Amino acid sequence: MSSLADDLRHLCLPDERSQELIEAAAERLEQLELGRANDHANSMHAIEGLRNIFRDEKTAWDAERAKHDAALDEVMRERDEYHDMADKLAQAIADHLLVSIGEHSNCNCPWTRALEEIENAGLCSVFQPAHEQGESDAGA
Repeated sequence: MSSLADDLRHLCLPDERSQELIEAAAERLEQLELGRANDHANSMHAIEGLRNIFRDEKTAWDAERAKHDAALDEVMRERDEYHDMADKLAQAIADHLLVSIGEHSNCNCPWTRALEEIENAGLCSVFQPAHEQGESDAGA
């Protein structure tokens, strides 16, 4: 590969002083090209280092995200199990009291309706702790 410095050296000028200037210019050009090559190598080395850092960070973030995803999946599974159990309990209360509690909607919560029905049926005192039952019996 021919460089601009080599091309300069091949110029033949009649004046010896001009030839010395061309040689000096060719040497300076080679130094600049070498410096540029070193700068490029240093830049590429720095870029490679940054790439490795970012790759390691991404790997760590991916692992952390996987942990959070697994925890969230577990929470959602538990929530679904609790909702299923609350649905069964609400329906059992409705069946026992022979009332309708309706379906889940933005205007209706069967769990709340089941609780209201059991409170209206006067069955809540059965579920009060013994010390509270004594207080309510004494006050009556």
